Amino acid sequence: LVPVSLAVVVVTLIVDKVVQLYGPRDSEWFRAGALFLANVVLAFAIYWIASASARRMRRAEEAELEGQVEGEHGEQAGHGDQAEHAAEPTGHAAPAH
Repeated sequence: LVPVSLAVVVVTLIVDKVVQLYGPRDSEWFRAGALFLANVVLAFAIYWIASASARRMRRAEEAELEGQVEGEHGEQAGHGDQAEHAAEPTGHAAPAH
């Protein structure tokens, strides 16, 4: 949330300064509208970045799951040995959580 907050502050400062320099001097409605429009554009940009990041993470998780499924159907998945070793006494107590 810190990068988003920083982006909001920076965009607000820049838009406000541009409106003060180049916009109508007496129109508070123009200033308010410009700041509102800047926030709407920023909200869409943040949504686009977040959704692209979520898609990328989802693809990575799906690829990882596909790799695990392929490994389970292969010759040696390595997961069957865990059940065999869990039954063997090792002389060590399991840590309490």
